[in-house]
Amino acid sequence: MANPNIPNGFDAIGRLDGGAAVAIKGYLNTTQTIACGDALILSSGRISIAASTSGSLAGVQAPMSGVTRLGSNIHTTPAADTATWFYDAHHYFCGQCSGTYAETMRGLICDIEGTTGIMEINENGTSKTVVCIDEPILGCYGGRTGLEVGANSYVKFHINRPMFGGMAADQTS
Repeated sequence: MANPNIPNGFDAIGRLDGGAAVAIKGYLNTTQTIACGDALILSSGRISIAASTSGSLAGVQAPMSGVTRLGSNIHTTPAADTATWFYDAHHYFCGQCSGTYAETMRGLICDIEGTTGIMEINENGTSKTVVCIDEPILGCYGGRTGLEVGANSYVKFHINRPMFGGMAADQTS
């Protein structure tokens, strides 16, 4: 059975220390549309959506106000509004590869690609090296069944180039 090609962003699946994912709040940099699962950066101390050209990542947009499906647009948020996000290198995430994953890619440091609501791991891109693939997600995940190694594999990964290394502080408290 082939993996479905349904990119829809990233999902926090736990912490590197084995604990549950921890979300914090921060202020948005500009008016923008954010989807659950979008990769994020900090710009002038505020949250913005990451791009394939981002040299580091701050984290991943968390579900908000009943919007829990990955890839669902939360809303167009005005500048200075708040967003809730899972931060930096303390978390494991899950995401779909844009191409074909092979077992030899465990530990591969690579890029992200996509845009609001459809971000993916770019296992063939190594110019920004913002994420590290840890292992494939096999079997079932997020309502998808029959996941296997190959085209459009789902992988567990962590942020390789975090925007900050320590614990992030809630900006809104």
